[in-house]
This record gives sequence, C-alpha cells and structure tokens, in this order.
Amino acid sequence: MSIITLSHIGFLCPWYSITRNYLCTYCKNNNHVFKEENVSVSDIEKTSGFPFIVSIDEKLITGSPVFEFNVMDLFEQKYRNVRITDNDLIQENIDNIELMDERNVKESISLCMNGDSQKSEKLDWYIGNGDRKIGFIGYNEDKSKVMMESFLRNENGLNIIDITCLYSNDEKYDFKDSFFNECRNKLKAIGVNRAEIIVGESSYYPNGKKKHFERFGFSEMKYLGDIYLLNRGCDRIFKLGLTL
Repeated sequence: MSIITLSHIGFLCPWYSITRNYLCTYCKNNNHVFKEENVSVSDIEKTSGFPFIVSIDEKLITGSPVFEFNVMDLFEQKYRNVRITDNDLIQENIDNIELMDERNVKESISLCMNGDSQKSEKLDWYIGNGDRKIGFIGYNEDKSKVMMESFLRNENGLNIIDITCLYSNDEKYDFKDSFFNECRNKLKAIGVNRAEIIVGESSYYPNGKKKHFERFGFSEMKYLGDIYLLNRGCDRIFKLGLTL
C-alpha cells in the first residue's frame, strides 16, 4: 500500500480535477491511500512550477495529468533514464492580446484542454481569486492560441508576479515569444516590476524552455531538481527571474 498525494494550487489547472477524480477511484480500487494538499502560490516551488504535482510516499513524481493509460508509470517510471528534448516549434506572431477576466476565462480553459469546453471548477475559483490574478490571452486570426496566468504579490515595495501558467496547445507553431513580449509591455504599464517563472531545461513543461526565457532577459535564480513526465522521461527544472 502506498500513499498517493496530489498537491495543487487551487483549481488553477482544469486537468487537476480530472486527475483528482481518477486517482481517487484508482486508490480506492487498489488499496492505496489518497491525500490532497492545497498549496499557496507563494509555495509554488513545492509543485516544481506545475499547477499540481503527484507524490508517492512523500517522493515527488510528476506534474503530468494522470489517466488510466499512464497511471502505472507513476510506479514504474520506465523512462526515468530518458532526458526529454522537445523540438523547437516554428515561431509565429499573435494578432491581438486581451486581459483575462470573467468574460473570457472560459477560453483559457478550452485552450488548456485542447478545445474541450466541459464544465470546469476553475471558473468559480478564478472569480474568487481575481483580485490577485493577472492573466492574458493571445489570439491569431481570432482564435485563442496562447495564455499566461500569474499571481501578484508585493515584496519590499516591488510588485512581483509569479507566472503559474504560460501555455500554447499548437503543435506546429510557437506563439510564446511574440505573446510574452506583448505581455511584458502591458505588465510594465500597470506597474509590475518583476516576473518570476519555473521552466524546464529542454522540455516545454512547465511553461516553456529555459533558453527561450533567457532570450527575454530572464536569469537563473535557482536549480530546483529533476521532474518526471509520465511515459516521457525527465527534465531539469529552474526558477528564473526578470526585472521588467
């Protein structure tokens, strides 16, 4: 019997609820203990930058969503010795950027879930936390292609955002460079002084590749260790910071 713990930042990620529901059933049917831990954004390093993370017997395993087809890899970790190297996508520009709010947060949910518009607990959670959240959605040809979510905090008189999700679901084009340049301008305009983010070294999870953010001027703050992505392999995780 193992203790499987799902640590999560509220309902930030729509995949959290699906993973939670599946793990509850899996643990019940296989004599494991299922636990949950709600993590504050200030402790995002505990989830290695992912909106949620799964641990087994207090050992961090993965930030991947868990389903029937990959649940056994939580235990087997067959690709533990594989270093993930995601190919770079073709750079493409966004046409428009909008502030994320109650009107369009559903678009971010659909974007995250690859077009699935099923009801998500994120909507009510987002509305209840909107006073600290800053998010944007980027569009290309009137279709949402990329999103960013962050939480604002004040530290020593500086307005700092912790970027909790920077995501695009396009399999061919990378809209993040164009999008983040626009986000940076808008963040500066509303008085944000600094941005911090956790990224992968050579995979797009969490949030993107380290080298891409270094092009924006981000610098390394600390190395956070390795993370395992189910049925894929491992990558090194870093926390980066940028003065805007």
